[in-house]
Amino acid sequence: MISHLNRILKDQNKKPIVYDVYYKKNPIKKPIIIFCHGYKGFKDWGAWNL
Repeated sequence: MISHLNRILKDQNKKPIVYDVYYKKNPIKKPIIIFCHGYKGFKDWGAWNL
């Protein structure tokens, strides 16, 4: 499993978005899953053991 943690997506005049990416490196196409945890959630804490 390959992981890229705490990457930052920046856009001019907007707040940055911190995200993690996990995937298996092989030629098989995979679906993309986007998990939005909400306003007061933290991506690395609580019920979100992703």
